[in-house]
Amino acid sequence: MKMASKTISITEEIYNRLVKLKDENESFSHLFQRMIEVYHQNLKDCFGAWKISDEDYSAIWKDITHRKGRKWKHNRKMETNT
Repeated sequence: MKMASKTISITEEIYNRLVKLKDENESFSHLFQRMIEVYHQNLKDCFGAWKISDEDYSAIWKDITHRKGRKWKHNRKMETNT
């Protein structure tokens, strides 16, 4: 893996929180890689594991789609919970 040196600015609070997440002998690069892998885990494994009402489903989807910074598309109808 080719290593590059980059400088980023973060608050002291965020730095301290990252230090707590980092394993003892882990670099920040490895910590960030680990965090990215967790973030990108495939959520399809969770589909169908949670039974919710149509009303709750609509409320959750509305909350997700109205968050800043992302564009969400919903192309599938919820399967009925009968």
